[in-house]
Amino acid sequence: MEWIDSKNLPPNLLNAQNIKAYIEQHGRKPSGASKDKQEKKLGIALSQIRKNLIKVYNELETEEERQNFRIQHPETDEVIKIITEIDENSLPPVLLNARRIKQWMEQRKTTKPPTANSKDDEEANLGRALKRIRASLIKPYIRFKNRRKRKI
Repeated sequence: MEWIDSKNLPPNLLNAQNIKAYIEQHGRKPSGASKDKQEKKLGIALSQIRKNLIKVYNELETEEERQNFRIQHPETDEVIKIITEIDENSLPPVLLNARRIKQWMEQRKTTKPPTANSKDDEEANLGRALKRIRASLIKPYIRFKNRRKRKI
């Protein structure tokens, strides 16, 4: 009976549960841009849940509108609970990459960061991640900090 019930779940709830299971297995949120079909499917589903269920629900102004929405989408409360739990327990990819880079350097007892040009796949991946961190966080922060100094 439980198996039948699990197959009759609304798609949003089933997707939310699958996304949660994916995160528990892989330690990160699925990406809608992934080359892996399953991960891509779950990443797109996560975006769709946020856009078509959670955002719409949160934009409703009255409690009556919310009740009507919950009648049409009885899975709303449980889906919101799952997605909120995911968001509260997920670390940003930049932080995860920074931790991986630090761990890699500590394991090798080196102060030299990984390079994207390395022949070692792990080092090359971490080197590319470091490059993205520098481009998206560090350089903009330094520019911002320098602009503030000029104004003072």
